[in-house]
Amino acid sequence: MKERIDNLLENNRNLELNQLLNVDKHSITHVLLVRVVNSNTLSVLSNIHPHLKMFNYGDSVLVLLQDNQSLEDFYDRINNYDYYVGVIKYKDNLVKSVKQAIKNLKIALFTQKRIVSKTDNTYLNVLVSSYHEKDYQEYMSSYFDVFIHDQEMVDTVLSFVQNNGDYKLCGKKLFCHENTIRYRIAKIKSMVAESVSDFEFYHNLSLAVNIYLLNKQTYTI
Repeated sequence: MKERIDNLLENNRNLELNQLLNVDKHSITHVLLVRVVNSNTLSVLSNIHPHLKMFNYGDSVLVLLQDNQSLEDFYDRINNYDYYVGVIKYKDNLVKSVKQAIKNLKIALFTQKRIVSKTDNTYLNVLVSSYHEKDYQEYMSSYFDVFIHDQEMVDTVLSFVQNNGDYKLCGKKLFCHENTIRYRIAKIKSMVAESVSDFEFYHNLSLAVNIYLLNKQTYTI
């Protein structure tokens, strides 16, 4: 068990492995990875909920809720802070649960959603785990390399995807006419995917944008 946890957490030396290994796993109900923004997460959690089993994990804190502790009570106590939580219901496998909590926190930070407790979004679940792999990076580059040095085009593509392909809303966000957005997007399509439908192009472009944004994330887990 120690070797498996060491492999899982090899880049996170701040996690107190010996303490984690000695935890009574039979009493665990939920595994949470918590990040409080612009504050020391461990200090905040120690103040609002001093009886939690907590372990430093980089800039975040791993929390193991016990059967006498309520998840709802935890959220009530932390509600006055700007926070993100990746949470998973514990099911007899600590390594697997910690991995999923890490993944859920990454999704929470990426989507700016306070709490991610499920992985129903298979697309994001896979992408957050794999975006750094060579094939994904080459896919992103096949789109972005043609306009990466044109900040106006970069801003247009990001806004277009973040506004769900809505030309008019994208134009409002960028303070220009929607026809300008249509022209820019059509120009990009002609350079990278001229033969595909507009529908397919948008979804392909969305994947490239999400990989690009994940590359630029300013947080670490």
